[in-house]
Amino acid sequence: MPLLVGFGFVALFIWFAENISTFANAWNYPGQEAEWHMVSVGKYGSWYLLMLISFVLVTLVQPMQPVRAPD
Repeated sequence: MPLLVGFGFVALFIWFAENISTFANAWNYPGQEAEWHMVSVGKYGSWYLLMLISFVLVTLVQPMQPVRAPD
């Protein structure tokens, strides 16, 4: 599976979990105090972007090491 597709699936599951948590009143966003409604799809894009930027930053700090042959 391509890395970007995997990030998309992880972001989707986080978005689902966020909707379930707000439905269960674990926390509420502004505007959800009176009644529950789904978290906007824009948050899915935010989670995707957060994972992508985090991956790039970690790769810059800890570059990939060449694979060594087993001894």
